[in-house]
Amino acid sequence: MGDRERPSIVAPMARSQSIFGRFRLAHSRNPPMNLPAHMTLASGLSVDQARRRDLIDQIGLRCAAIQRFEVLLSRIDRFPTAEVLYLAPTSGDQLAELTRAVVSALPSDDRPTVAPVFHVTVAHRPSDMAAAELELASLAAALPISERVECVEIYSRSGEDWKWEGSTPLR
Repeated sequence: MGDRERPSIVAPMARSQSIFGRFRLAHSRNPPMNLPAHMTLASGLSVDQARRRDLIDQIGLRCAAIQRFEVLLSRIDRFPTAEVLYLAPTSGDQLAELTRAVVSALPSDDRPTVAPVFHVTVAHRPSDMAAAELELASLAAALPISERVECVEIYSRSGEDWKWEGSTPLR
């Protein structure tokens, strides 16, 4: 299985998608088609297609124990070395709890060794970073954004497209 076929587990961010979705498409080289705004909980998994239904079921069992929660996205930030502009949450405690639950369902060789930096990407490698930052500043009036985390979803990349593979609700 190539890297481009490896699934990712995400928490969708619907309000961010509605506010920043067009900006994200306009200011990202090779924007992720069919993958809405989200926070990645685990990515690059080696779970093959035959075992994915079981993985979704295992994640579902763990997510059933986690109460739905709110995440407040309060600021715009940047990963300079990766040329990424993103929305940052005020706290990642509940996201960390959700990530631990998701990761506990993964085969041991797929468990990340480094905790994620929780963020919602709004621009990835824009052709003109200064112009993207200027335009993004005008959208900052929409902040803070309260996002309700109600489920996790699994997507797999196929070429430049992403394919939805499943979803499991939180309690």
